[in-house]
This record gives sequence, C-alpha cells and structure tokens, in this order.
Amino acid sequence: MKKITIYSTILILFVNCKDKSNVQPNLEEPVVATSSNAQKTNSTLQELLRFVDISETNVTDVAEMVGFKMMDINGDITSLDLENGTALFKSFPSTESKQNRPIMEIKDSNKVLLMVKGKGFGGPIWAKLLMNATTHEILKVKFEHKAETEGYGAGITRSSFQNQFIGKTIKISNNSIALVQNGKEWIKGEQPIDGISGATVTSENVVHMLNEGLLGYARYFQER
Repeated sequence: MKKITIYSTILILFVNCKDKSNVQPNLEEPVVATSSNAQKTNSTLQELLRFVDISETNVTDVAEMVGFKMMDINGDITSLDLENGTALFKSFPSTESKQNRPIMEIKDSNKVLLMVKGKGFGGPIWAKLLMNATTHEILKVKFEHKAETEGYGAGITRSSFQNQFIGKTIKISNNSIALVQNGKEWIKGEQPIDGISGATVTSENVVHMLNEGLLGYARYFQER
C-alpha cells in the first residue's frame, strides 16, 4: 500500500511539472512580440537620426537631442512622444491622406526634418528634407519611390539629381523651384533644377511635390 501511495505521489508531481513547462513558453510570447515592435520602431528612429547626421554611438538620450511634432490640415501643431513621432514618419509615405505632416526638430539648432509626398509616373514618391528652419534652406534631401521606371524615373534617387536641391531656399508664398529640361522651362520658379532625361513626368512631379508639399508647412515656418 505504501508503494502504491509513493508511486501515485511521484506521478502527480511529474504531471504537474510537465504542465508548468508547457505553460512557460506561452507566458513569454507577449514579451517577444513587444520586443519585436520595439525593434521596428527603433530601426526607423535610427534611420532618421542617421539622416540628420546624429551618430548612433553618440545617442544616449534621444529625447534630449530631438523632438517630434505633428501639423494637421488646419495648421495646428502638437508635440508627440518619440514612439508616436517615429510612427508618423514611418507611415507617412504609405498613407493617402496629407493632413498630418511629421516634424522632427533637432534641439539646440535651427535644423528640422520634414517629409513631403506626391505621385510619380508609376506610383507614390516621397522625400525627407533636412532644412534650416530659420532661412528655409534645404541642407539635405533624399527622394524615394515605389514604382518608377528603372533607368528613367528611378533616377530621382541618384545623388547627382538630389544634390541639385541642396542650398535651394524655399519661399512659402510661391514656387521656389523651377524645372528646366532640354532647354525648356517646364515649371516656372525662382531656382531652376535640371530634370532627368527621359523622365519628364517624374521630374515635374518631384518639383510639384516640393513646391506644394513645403508650402503646406508654411504655418510651421511662420510661427518659429
């Protein structure tokens, strides 16, 4: 009888231990998912920091170095925390609505990172712009696209095209940038850039995107 009791006790303990081991992985699943989301957000933030020339190795407290804001369709500006600010920059190119414009200010400087978007020949196009918020000068630009033609419209990502915009000053009351292609002025403006050969439509749309997109930030510039 004693042997039966001992065996029964051992069996119960074994089953309980097995049940606990089966439960443990399920308890860890939310932690893994949260970590994965955090990594995605961190990846986008690091990309933004690199674009504005803030080295990852120097980042100790990002909140002390940059601040995020959002400007809505009415021109009202609100501050965002790091998570929501990063998420707005990440989602901006893929959303059709233009009402919420992302802003990332580099603290203790006049630099600000903005985004504009438009439609190219084959699909959406967008740009990140590092600007001097006081003089409205473009300090750095990066154009991206979803489906422009290789060898033609996709040329907007080439540094030879992008570098033309560096040093251009944005006027918030009229067209700042003109498009010249094959000796003809396709878009009138104060500061000309040369379009991409064989990609007139994409070149036009890039210039329209900048002229109209940055005009959308007029209230932000005026209130600084």
